[in-house]
Amino acid sequence: MATKTSLSQAFTLADLAGRRTLVTGGGRGIGLVIARRLTAGGARVAIADVDENGARIAAEELGNGAIAVRCDVRSTADVDDAVAAAVAEFGGLDGLVNNAGIEIAKPITELSEEAAGSPRACSKEEWTCRYTWNQCRPATPRRWTSKERSPW
Repeated sequence: MATKTSLSQAFTLADLAGRRTLVTGGGRGIGLVIARRLTAGGARVAIADVDENGARIAAEELGNGAIAVRCDVRSTADVDDAVAAAVAEFGGLDGLVNNAGIEIAKPITELSEEAAGSPRACSKEEWTCRYTWNQCRPATPRRWTSKERSPW
């Protein structure tokens, strides 16, 4: 097993023991795979997904105290609630995986005027900035509630 002397050195699964992490879009796909890996290393995981049933099924599969939270990352209220639920259940957060997202598979010139005014009608780059910020904003001040500073 590798020893950890700096953040540039590779983490092992043992480094995840006791960590508390929120994974957006964790009900399926890449988010679920990430959540499985975290759980395999001993982390407690909050699965936040717009598909509440999918999040619940994923949390049950993961075990290790995993919880499910319905969360649409386009909504600051949903993200605030997801972070609050994870903090309430776990006593803090050590990590956040910004996995949830969408991509509109058509050029902007093909969007309707109505769709152009919706939050889903932004460019891929704008989506990435807006919703990554939306997910990080409420989690950052609550990230370390224990006395030990997280290495993440």
